[in-house]
Amino acid sequence: MAREKNGVTEKPTVSVLVLVPLLEAVRRAGVNTDVLLARAELRPEAIEDPDSRFPLASWVAAWRLACEMSGDPALGIHAAEDLEPGVFGVIDYVTRCSGTLRESIERTCRYYPLIHDTARPGTEMQGDRLVWSYNLLGGYQYPRAMAEYALACWLAISRQGVQSQLDPLEVHFVHEQTVNLGEYRRFFRAPVRLGMERNAMVLDPRVLDWPMITAASGLSRILDQHARQLLEKLPANKRLSDRVRELIAAELAGGDPGEQSVAQKLQMSARTLRRRLSQEGLSHRGLLDQLRKDLSALYLKEKGLAVSEAAFLLGFANTSAFHKAFKRWTGRTPAEYRRQSE
Repeated sequence: MAREKNGVTEKPTVSVLVLVPLLEAVRRAGVNTDVLLARAELRPEAIEDPDSRFPLASWVAAWRLACEMSGDPALGIHAAEDLEPGVFGVIDYVTRCSGTLRESIERTCRYYPLIHDTARPGTEMQGDRLVWSYNLLGGYQYPRAMAEYALACWLAISRQGVQSQLDPLEVHFVHEQTVNLGEYRRFFRAPVRLGMERNAMVLDPRVLDWPMITAASGLSRILDQHARQLLEKLPANKRLSDRVRELIAAELAGGDPGEQSVAQKLQMSARTLRRRLSQEGLSHRGLLDQLRKDLSALYLKEKGLAVSEAAFLLGFANTSAFHKAFKRWTGRTPAEYRRQSE
């Protein structure tokens, strides 16, 4: 079990189901999976229980070892493209039974904690393009192959479920180098850009209305209810940084989102808060800045919200301070961003 302190789970976990496609891929490459599991400190008997979870650190270790032992630079792609329907359990089935790709994506985002504590997929509109992103909470960074696996799995499942050919407009990865970019272009069938801000796929938003050929409305309702029940049974798997973000967000408009205030709410000293966040590679100032940046983009897309009101909601002392910060984040003024987003 993960140990909790101040309501924060210190050792995040993932479902054993995410490991199955990786093990199948390395077996095909001739790797002894018993050796791999032992080196990653994973017990074979635990792998046989579909309801078990294991530490995120072991998941990362398993991926590093798998890439090393298989010698396959595109292991993330190859593990994803041969997915068997249902391999990820109830979240797999409930997404495949959805009526449209939009519903499938919404359910993937809603129920993702069933298979991963610290990863959250999400979607947003950027102009006339839909961005499906894979976000890691708490400052985590994945090895290259794991990021490729995450995006490729979603695309592989979605391609199996829709009637039309589903190809992204672009694919973005945070990592800056790869061995064989051509292999990724072959699978994604789209331009691949490296060194980006996040791991994401850019799509034509019209794909959201594509029907799923595996749709089953009656079964979907049953699975939806089952998935909700499973989600409610999960422990509160939160990193300290997740709790800090929540406290900052609650205090932005007219409250005190400062470091001392947040530390007091967490019943720790500001010094302890700084030390604990630094262990995740983060800081209070960085979390505050990133949250303001993310929320500012949402607020400025609301036509009925004045820039001065957005500045207040973001906790700035005045509109001028907001203008200065927004220009630093985006290279544009709030007015310029609002015009270009229309």
